[in-house]
Amino acid sequence: MRYRVQVLATVKALQYREGPGTTYRLVGTYDSGDSFIASDQYVDPQGTIWFKNEETTYWSIFRSGTSANLKIVYQYPEISTRMVSVSEGSTARVTNITYDAAPSTTTGTIANLSANNAVQAYNTTKASGHKYVEKESDMVALSKRRWDIPQQNQNGYPPSPTGIAQDGGCDYDYTMNTQELDVSVDVIRKNLNIPSLYEPRQVNRLMHTQFNRYKIGYPDYERNSLIPYVFFTRPDLNVFDNNGAMLEMYYSRPVLNYLISSNPQTIRTLTMDFTASHDFNPLLSNRVGSLDVQDEVLDVQETGETFTGYKSQYAKHGIRSITAGQLSIKFPETYNMALTTLHQFWCGYEADVYRGYIDPKEEYIGGKILDYACDIYYFLTDKDGVLRFWTKYYGCFPSNVNKSIFSYDSGSLVQFPEMNITYNYIYKEDLSPDTITEFNKNAKITKNQATAYVRDHDASLGHYGPTWVGSPFLQEIFMDEGDTVRSQRFVLRFKPAPADTLIDAAIGSNINTNLGNKTVDYTRINPPV
Repeated sequence: MRYRVQVLATVKALQYREGPGTTYRLVGTYDSGDSFIASDQYVDPQGTIWFKNEETTYWSIFRSGTSANLKIVYQYPEISTRMVSVSEGSTARVTNITYDAAPSTTTGTIANLSANNAVQAYNTTKASGHKYVEKESDMVALSKRRWDIPQQNQNGYPPSPTGIAQDGGCDYDYTMNTQELDVSVDVIRKNLNIPSLYEPRQVNRLMHTQFNRYKIGYPDYERNSLIPYVFFTRPDLNVFDNNGAMLEMYYSRPVLNYLISSNPQTIRTLTMDFTASHDFNPLLSNRVGSLDVQDEVLDVQETGETFTGYKSQYAKHGIRSITAGQLSIKFPETYNMALTTLHQFWCGYEADVYRGYIDPKEEYIGGKILDYACDIYYFLTDKDGVLRFWTKYYGCFPSNVNKSIFSYDSGSLVQFPEMNITYNYIYKEDLSPDTITEFNKNAKITKNQATAYVRDHDASLGHYGPTWVGSPFLQEIFMDEGDTVRSQRFVLRFKPAPADTLIDAAIGSNINTNLGNKTVDYTRINPPV
């Protein structure tokens, strides 16, 4: 090895010793920026790398652990030994030829030259005064040397901060500033239409203000997969009294009576008494397999028809497409058939209310309110949880129980991976800011109240945390998407999961505290209300 090394600017004083180790006598120190030629190295038992000064034979620490004291600014060519014929037919030889550096672009290493060219290069170099030696012992005398001729290209690189010294030598700084190179590469990327030049917000500005004449594709501008979320609010069926007991009027309705007695937790999800922390139905929200979204269609009126048949059209409104509609939702059934039970009871309650067997609560009768109707929120978010589309269906209720999935076919088991339920709704509204406020109201978010939410990345785990969390809500943010003002957006957040002794028992008593099981990583914000 043979390197020219330089003391880093961050190192004010670098010690050099008589040997490669801290037990050797300290001789002195190098200042920041000092350089020397390292001709040997040693790695001590602690893994510290020591470099030996070729001139003084003193040793200094090159790197200790992850901390470096020196930087390598140049690697000298290895000493070459080659038998070279002086001329054709001659037996004269030049052996053990060594050199400081190639003095011009025509010499190169002697090992790569033909015999005649090697002799010519050797004679020319020797005559011009550059230092070549013919014996290994002469290397020591030449160890104190720097470049004895300027070695800069036509652009002045590498620069020489000290200039040519009195002895004719030069020190060079091989540090490169790549800023101009980066700019040049960016210009090339622009002119060659390489999409990676632009950030998404810059492409967004281009798409809105300029024209893509060659129809170059920009993958970052395309809409990637979106994550669907469906959240049901709970109706408020009149099932239990204030003490949580089943009302007496269900004794005369044996089917509903049985469903309540055998599935009390499932039936409670159809009442507002299920929990006071939010208005959502977790069971239905967690089990949605698919949902149909209806198009919004404007009615069009034809007018001004002439005698020959020319006529014009104008748009009216889209009220017909957003009112009194139906949507189809598929649910994968659970192991205990909770979804069949829920919809059987729900539809049975609707029919018995209509026929007068079951009475709703007095406030709903007086207010002429459907107590068995709920709202359905449908959100599409990107990978960061930012809402890109949302819609809300008002006044929803099921109108069928999909029992055809229980049909029997000889020779096979009864399988029903999904049930298809039709929900009727009174009204739907897309992308309305009122939906954001109403959703947070269902999440029991109070205005100007700091609300904790679970972060997507748990630092204690090194990745995302548990999937089970508390109720959802929406946070208002403003994003830079290339416009003159920041764009208002909403992010779907989830509160921390509530404490539950039954669920917590699944973890067991032996908790590894290093895995962050005891607390959930969360942040507090003030969502829009």
